[in-house]
Amino acid sequence: MGNTRTKSAKKGWIFEMEKPISQNAFIIVGVAIILIRLILTTIPSYQVDMGGYRAWSLYLAEKGPKGLYETFHIVYAPAYMYMLWITGIIAKAFSVNAATHAFLIKLWAVASELVGAYLIYKIGKRYGKERLGFILGVVYALNPGVFFNSSIWGQFDSIPATLLVGMIYAFSVNRKMTAVLLYALAVLTKPQSALLTPLGILFYKELFDFSNITKEKIVKSIKETLVALCIGFSCYFIVIYPFYYHMDLYEQMKSTSVVKDFIAETIDYFCWMPNLYLTSVQDYPYPTANAFNLWTLLGGQPPIFDSNTFFILSYNAWGTILFLISIGIAFAYLLKYRKSDFAMYFASFFILQVPLPS
Repeated sequence: MGNTRTKSAKKGWIFEMEKPISQNAFIIVGVAIILIRLILTTIPSYQVDMGGYRAWSLYLAEKGPKGLYETFHIVYAPAYMYMLWITGIIAKAFSVNAATHAFLIKLWAVASELVGAYLIYKIGKRYGKERLGFILGVVYALNPGVFFNSSIWGQFDSIPATLLVGMIYAFSVNRKMTAVLLYALAVLTKPQSALLTPLGILFYKELFDFSNITKEKIVKSIKETLVALCIGFSCYFIVIYPFYYHMDLYEQMKSTSVVKDFIAETIDYFCWMPNLYLTSVQDYPYPTANAFNLWTLLGGQPPIFDSNTFFILSYNAWGTILFLISIGIAFAYLLKYRKSDFAMYFASFFILQVPLPS
């Protein structure tokens, strides 16, 4: 009798995951999470990184974006610099102290995590699991691994992460151009976001039904591809332009000819971001650096280099092999279950969880 009641209770609890959340519960829990996160954000940050963020923020507020990347050794993409710019303007206007300035900088990542938690709730609700989505959203917002990275450590990884979750959600509701925009902004915040490029196959989801491909669908896909490319290039141009400066590549290619000089500057402009990314890779020649991942458990923290041997091969070789395997599996899974929304969530998780040296 007791066992029957226990089984019924468990069964009922599972079925309750499909029930909606009351508005009062949503508001109370939401406010509580916000207050907890704000309190945690008052904890002092990692001073090395935060010192850099504050310096860049104040520079932007005082002098603007021109010369920022030439004055400081910055390996981060420009999109985050706009947030630091706004924060610097606020900090300067109210003459806040260093601790308050750091608090304001960390709020961008905290806010993105709250948006991410809400997206998790929306995803659960979309698939008829509103209560489960709500619980998972709360767990995410209060996950120590999440809030330590932003509220305490002061990092902004959650900003591109939230943009990528938004991208996947946009694909699931057939908002392709919104997905492209979010993807572009994520890459321009942290280039590592490009790891989810294989999900671009979802852009052609309508062509997955090979037995029902029509000329109209093909033409529509071509048009959408052109629009997506325009969105991507526009985002790149708009975000990069205020911070852009001529690299050595331009100095080598520049010409007195207007046409040749324009070509040289265009090539230099679109190589600017990849060059920045390669510089950041060269700055961290280790299997991992202050990250919660497999390589830390395997002793890959500095001063161990990624060229060091680990079980016959180097750390870098192992990371590359595992990454390529993960891309292959994720791509195959997307093709096999191309009509399922869950395939893109699984593929994204699988790719980003692979222990690629960083």
